[in-house]
Amino acid sequence: MKIKRFLVGFLTFLVVTGAFYFVGEQFSIAWLMFSYEYESSAEGFYFSANSFMPIVFGVAASFIAEKMYVKKAAQKKLPEF
Repeated sequence: MKIKRFLVGFLTFLVVTGAFYFVGEQFSIAWLMFSYEYESSAEGFYFSANSFMPIVFGVAASFIAEKMYVKKAAQKKLPEF
């Protein structure tokens, strides 16, 4: 059950995060688009990454999906793998 539990959470995270990034790119929604900047000069370098909101949404959806799976598994007494 631990492998399935992990897969449910991980796949939910990937799908939800990917969907939000896709929607952000398709409709040009700045807070859903992944963007980064990298500058290198004589003084050093500068790196900036923006829009982690889809990741936050993905983690939240993953948490909820995992809790729902565990609750359903406890009710049905699913076999463990």
